Amino acid sequence: MLFFLLVFGFSSFAQWTVKNPFTPKVIIQNNGQYNLRDEGLKDEILFSANQDGLQYYFTKNAIWIKHASTQKRTEHEIEKLKEKLGIKEEEGKEEKEFAYKIQNQFHVIEFISGGNSTTIQSESLVSQIYNFGTQTNQTISAKAFKKIIYKNLYPGIDMEFYFPEDKQGFKYNFILNPGADVHQIQMRFPEAEKIKIDEQGNLVVTSIFGDFIDHAPIAKNLSSKNIACSFKLKNQTVAFDVANLTNSNGFIIDPWTTTPSFTGSTNAYDVDWDNFGNCYVYGGPMTSYQVIKYNAAGTSLWSFTPAIACLFYGDFVVDKRTGSVYIGEAYNNSAAVKIIKTNTNGLQVGMYTATMAIDEIWRMAINPCLNIVVIAGGGDHAPYYTACTLDTNLANFTGANILGVMNPWHDMWGLAIDNIGNAYTIAALSLSGTAQCNNYLFKSPLPVLTPSTFSIATNYQFLEARSEMYNPVAYSGGAYANGYNGMVVSDTSLYTWDSYVFKKWNTATGALINSSTINGTSQLQVFSGGITADNCDHLFLGDQNNIKQYDGLTSTLVNTITAPGTVYDINLTNNNILYACGNGFVSAFQVNLPTCTAATNSLLATTQVNNPNCTSANGTATVSITGGVAPYSVTWNTNPVQTGTVITNLPGGIYVAITLVRL
Repeated sequence: MLFFLLVFGFSSFAQWTVKNPFTPKVIIQNNGQYNLRDEGLKDEILFSANQDGLQYYFTKNAIWIKHASTQKRTEHEIEKLKEKLGIKEEEGKEEKEFAYKIQNQFHVIEFISGGNSTTIQSESLVSQIYNFGTQTNQTISAKAFKKIIYKNLYPGIDMEFYFPEDKQGFKYNFILNPGADVHQIQMRFPEAEKIKIDEQGNLVVTSIFGDFIDHAPIAKNLSSKNIACSFKLKNQTVAFDVANLTNSNGFIIDPWTTTPSFTGSTNAYDVDWDNFGNCYVYGGPMTSYQVIKYNAAGTSLWSFTPAIACLFYGDFVVDKRTGSVYIGEAYNNSAAVKIIKTNTNGLQVGMYTATMAIDEIWRMAINPCLNIVVIAGGGDHAPYYTACTLDTNLANFTGANILGVMNPWHDMWGLAIDNIGNAYTIAALSLSGTAQCNNYLFKSPLPVLTPSTFSIATNYQFLEARSEMYNPVAYSGGAYANGYNGMVVSDTSLYTWDSYVFKKWNTATGALINSSTINGTSQLQVFSGGITADNCDHLFLGDQNNIKQYDGLTSTLVNTITAPGTVYDINLTNNNILYACGNGFVSAFQVNLPTCTAATNSLLATTQVNNPNCTSANGTATVSITGGVAPYSVTWNTNPVQTGTVITNLPGGIYVAITLVRL
């Protein structure tokens, strides 16, 4: 036998890191993507911003600040929703997704008698383009700025608004030109539950979702000399008292407002990449998820916000050959879920509405040879699908019930696909489904997905999202989800991970090869995530705020990388760039890994090189062997298994030399 020495590189370094990727301190122009007509706002929204879990909307004479929360539906509301969805009363009794609704709450700042002659100007344009999808399969593109200025909010008075880089909350500065009357400024808070001025002179406005604290204002004249200034509260209207002024003086009033802050708005849940050196991350605040594209230097190129207003988080996947992005809607409690496609420029180019037989999407992957998106999900309608495939043009859909049981209410939490046309999925524990499916591992052929090649108990403890007691993907302040980044396939093995135990499985038989306890026995909730590997079984796990590198062949820990925050997903490129994302960050690490040897390397068949779409059926795969003493015999993982350094007449795909023997 030829023996190959695996030398692991222990050094790794961050090429770049972006903190809080989904809440940059910018203000975005409204080109039609924002409206609050359903909330009773008839005035035109000119700009908007998202910060600390709050959405800001700017009109000429007011600022509306929205917080989206979840509330449990009443029994009557649930019955009405079941009727609308066509679900019988006795069905779906343990399916919790439709038991909750999104409730918008508002804090409003009105400038009484202001805005009559106001124009809002923008300053400090940022380079990133902000794209927004629509239900009509169009894209709205908008520019973003660091600051906006309300010109002539009151006669002779302008107001600047921006998010300070060094503080939480926002700044709004009143600029009074010579001759302007400060007593014109009057602010009203119609949605406030309570307003007071505290002992430090701060204005405390209690909204339905928390306190807004306007710190005691500072006033300066045009010579930058401080002027005595304070808030004045009368009949629930706020104004300013400024001492020793004449109407001929110009000055600036400079308050600073701290706001309620909600965790989860900066969470990045999934990361992917393309063959051109770009990184893609998906996450953000609940009901306003975004995809952001970064170049190799970590510069954001664009963001795309799909027309999905869902409190559940689904998944996304990138076609590495083209840079196209596919986004799956997790759950829609009023209609069928959608799969949205963007091109490499972040423009929406397709939308597919799925059948109600699969009305939940939790995990997605792409098979480049078959040109299909593989989706793992679930639902509560008949016929009942737990997975499906959809071609990359969003035209041809194939649904499948991988589990092979008749009753619905099983959801898949994990998905991985290998290089030779198989999908691996794991079903979550269902409170009303079939026990023999709970946390079972299934191997299924692509593209039809049935019948399953095997089903094996994993002994993991994943429970469906939104049970009465547990949320399985309990990321800090995160969205509700069933999907979890806990499965990956190398050339020879399948690895699974639940933030407690990682396991290695034989892909041919489903036999458990090895199990390693990292954080104790498996539990109902997970707290971090991410798993990735190359074809030589260099394995990486996201474990709290660390990324741990293992030799997958021996399950030996060989390196630990410190991440900027709790890790939710990791993804290793062909060039040994390890992308990681999680609680408030996305990062790129350069890792030093040895080149795969011929005995374990994933080898591109000549047909794939010549036919990138893998559609040929007469290609040739050749293994090039260096080292050792000839002659050799190579065994390939084809079906049926073939031997030799060259195999011919192959369909397009990836062929792996799994055994190398010196004769």
